[in-house]
Amino acid sequence: MSSLEQSDCILIADDHPANLLALEAVLEPLGRPIIQSSSGVEALRYLLDHDCSLAMLDVAMPGLDGFETAALIRSRERTRHIPIIFISASARDEMHVFKGYAQGAIDYVVKPFDPDVLRAKVTNLLALYRRSEEMRREAALRGRERDELREKEQEARAEAEAQRQRLHTLLVQSPAVVAITKGREHVFELVNERCQQLLGSRQVLGRPAREVLPELLPQGVWKSADAVYESGNAFVGTEAAISLDEHDRGEPQRRFFNFVVQPTRDPAGNIDGLMLHAFEVTDQVRARERERDAIRLRDEFLSIASHELRTPLTPLRLQLQSTLKCLDKGETDAADLRPRLELALRQTVRLGTLVTDLLEVSRISSGRLTLQLEEMDLAESVRDVAERHEPEARNAGTTISVQTEPVIGRWDRLRIEQVIANLLVNAIKYGGGLPVRLTVERADGGARLTVRDEGIGISTEDQDRIFDRFERAVSVRSYGGMGLGLYIAQQIVDAHGGRIQVRSARGEGSTFMVDLPVSRE
Repeated sequence: MSSLEQSDCILIADDHPANLLALEAVLEPLGRPIIQSSSGVEALRYLLDHDCSLAMLDVAMPGLDGFETAALIRSRERTRHIPIIFISASARDEMHVFKGYAQGAIDYVVKPFDPDVLRAKVTNLLALYRRSEEMRREAALRGRERDELREKEQEARAEAEAQRQRLHTLLVQSPAVVAITKGREHVFELVNERCQQLLGSRQVLGRPAREVLPELLPQGVWKSADAVYESGNAFVGTEAAISLDEHDRGEPQRRFFNFVVQPTRDPAGNIDGLMLHAFEVTDQVRARERERDAIRLRDEFLSIASHELRTPLTPLRLQLQSTLKCLDKGETDAADLRPRLELALRQTVRLGTLVTDLLEVSRISSGRLTLQLEEMDLAESVRDVAERHEPEARNAGTTISVQTEPVIGRWDRLRIEQVIANLLVNAIKYGGGLPVRLTVERADGGARLTVRDEGIGISTEDQDRIFDRFERAVSVRSYGGMGLGLYIAQQIVDAHGGRIQVRSARGEGSTFMVDLPVSRE
């Protein structure tokens, strides 16, 4: 008998070797391991330590016949679900058939049999057995999960009660502001020492929150508290302002607090009140207000300038260096020199335009961006940008391929080329020296630009944030840059009424798709 231990095998038992070989030949095309047993005892011995997906038993075996062997198989919990087919050389007899089905047989086959029919039956039984096993395993798993959930629920209830007792002990001693209210009117039931100290001479306990702190009404704090009481979902508030006379000197001061409102529950699990936890952030707010505007303007301008000026400067420098080398070697004449200088001139014009418009870029964060719309061919701009970045691509050891069809629309040429350049520069930078492909086509009634690289790719968790300002999916030390390119690209595309998407996975390259409407009023 074979020593195979696969659970998807077919066990055949017959005391005639020729019958075993014949059955194996018939079943071999099914691709399942076949275990041969020359007797019922040998088949049972195999099933003591192994599993199988189907048992085919000869009825007339010496010693234990097929019926007795089937009965013993059915008597064991581990093997009682194995489907059984009886095989008999005698003519079909109703009593034999009845006895076979009584022993749990799935089918009864009389020799000689049609090989194709037998294979079809076996195939169907194996499929049914597989589904039955999956259902049994699923049911067992669900049972264990229910037991675990029930146990966890009991543990959680006990832990919650213990936590409630500990929390009550710690509330009064907390250095933060802590208060507990009851009911829909949020009547104060408990306040700790820090809370009472800040509120000074105000009467708190036993009074509704709206009466104790009416200055929080216009800020929506108590509406948020109502929502917490109704929904059971905690609320986090920031920089709620309140005028407090902490030392009762008649000199109230405007103070700011971050706070959390969360529901409290009775033993039945019903919401019966709220717990408010707050800590003061007045110093941070005042310091930020003093510095916020100046720092924001300075940082946005410097960051955008340092990133965006590099886009036209790099191909311009490379073009001039190439021209100088040709001049030094005497490999060019005036006719060759002119197109090189014209290309460099176009770059300086673009650079000058970028410098002029950099102040407008700072308005992106507030949703204001000036667009100079004109009729243009997106394919032409893609080819132009790709040509300008050829030297950069060569230096990175990569190639740029462009496949376009004319797509005419009304867009801001400078800004659209800025989007193309930002995506292309990223593809070259993160492409690992592999080819970069740019395509332009009509799609869904608009224009679609696709930039594809085969580089390091972007993980799923990073794809939602790479379009945010200063966000990057890689280390600054490894790749440099300020994390502004995709942010600016998205804002420009949004301003045109378009959409930018990314499809990527770590180590599988990235594909950026820009969809633009072909006309815009």
